Amino acid sequence: MRHQTKHLPTFFRIHTPQWCWVCCLLWLFPLNAWGTPSSLLSPSQSNRPIFTIKGKRPLKKRVRVRFQLSHPQLPVQVPMLKYGLQASQKSTKTVYLKVGLQGHTTTKHQRAPVNLAVVLDRSGSMKGEKLRETKRALKMLLSRMGPRDTFSLITYNSTVQVLVPATRVRDPKAITRKIEQITAKGATALFGGVSRGLGELKTFLHQHRVNRMVLISDGRANIGPRRPSQLGRLGAASAVQGISITTIGLGLGYNEDLMTQLALKSDGNYGFADNAKKLKTLLTSELHDIFSVVAQRVTLHIQCAKGVKPIRVLDRAARIEGQDVRLTFNQLNSQREKYVLLELRLPLQQKTPQTKQIAKINVRYNDMLTKRTDSLTRYSNIKYTLPVAGNGCTVNKDIMVKVIAATANEINKNAVSVRDSGYINKARGMLRANASFLNKMAKKYRSKTLRQLGQFNNTNAENLQKPKWRYSRKLMRKKQYQIQNQTSY
Repeated sequence: MRHQTKHLPTFFRIHTPQWCWVCCLLWLFPLNAWGTPSSLLSPSQSNRPIFTIKGKRPLKKRVRVRFQLSHPQLPVQVPMLKYGLQASQKSTKTVYLKVGLQGHTTTKHQRAPVNLAVVLDRSGSMKGEKLRETKRALKMLLSRMGPRDTFSLITYNSTVQVLVPATRVRDPKAITRKIEQITAKGATALFGGVSRGLGELKTFLHQHRVNRMVLISDGRANIGPRRPSQLGRLGAASAVQGISITTIGLGLGYNEDLMTQLALKSDGNYGFADNAKKLKTLLTSELHDIFSVVAQRVTLHIQCAKGVKPIRVLDRAARIEGQDVRLTFNQLNSQREKYVLLELRLPLQQKTPQTKQIAKINVRYNDMLTKRTDSLTRYSNIKYTLPVAGNGCTVNKDIMVKVIAATANEINKNAVSVRDSGYINKARGMLRANASFLNKMAKKYRSKTLRQLGQFNNTNAENLQKPKWRYSRKLMRKKQYQIQNQTSY
């Protein structure tokens, strides 16, 4: 053996028995990618999905999926007299499934490049403080962008002007000088301004950029299409291309239905600034939202098990076909959850205690860091247990609070529609009844959130008459949008 290894490096000059010991140890304790024995890892560590980026250290999945049931345990249907309880006549139970999607933490250097277009109303109503504060806010926004980002600025009044064509932010001072040249006059061609903004975004449109438009307006569209449904279709078309539109209304003269529809259909944000000085704060929050995007073109597919019937998705648009429920999100952010509340009807015919699968959850998304399409699959189960005297099932209070808030939000929207039709007393009755329901549930679940919503509905009920209604309606639309889309501001 010494004759066979004399030309080998010292490290390899070991006898055959020693090699055998090494092989046996490797067989007993296989090493993972980090040189750590796999047998010493916990199951969660050894099964954790990882991938590498150009030879760098492995990373986790960029999106986390969390799901919870409003009733994680249900009683089995057995002869109840054995337990001294009365038999239940119900064969089904309504349960709510919450599916939450959340992006993992990112660093400043990991953020995706931004493709941003600002569409600014410079009609006559923007004169004075509104335009001054808007210019100041735009300069702040520009100062926080980098050379990898692209920026375009479109202004509109009676006509549409591309003040800054889509370009990389390599010379912020040159862009700032153009911002200073903006003046206010004329009418409001809002639809044309948004359409032109989408055109500028397409210059650098890419699935690995955060493609975002920010619309700032203080008035009602009076040139071109002006109905909320028309702007909603434009927002839906932009979402298909991977573009989100954030709308910010200044003052009390703009059309909040138009602005919310445009933002909602494109999965953007909606902001309301009754004072122009609040614009800078809103744009700061918007930039934080843009810089924290970790995934785009997110699709959620919930496949319900046999016997489990999906009824509806609360306060959010979804497509339900048989056992399948499908939703889309344009973007997901780091450390901020977006969730879906799905109402299900479950059978109660189980005769023995068991754990049963009720849904398969699949998520697909474009990862902004790895620049690849990734997916996750999870399974939601429910436990059927023996009945207990006084309580047949376990209730998750946090999920029920979210379900109640979403249900009350739908009622609040309906009250606005009733008030718009001229039935002020009926709308007031709806809001007061909604407040009473929220206060009752707040006591039951000891929820500060529901108590605050109850107070909000009571305040709304007292502000249905002019001139308070104009301001109150905008606050209601803002709150409704925030609850429905789980926005950060």
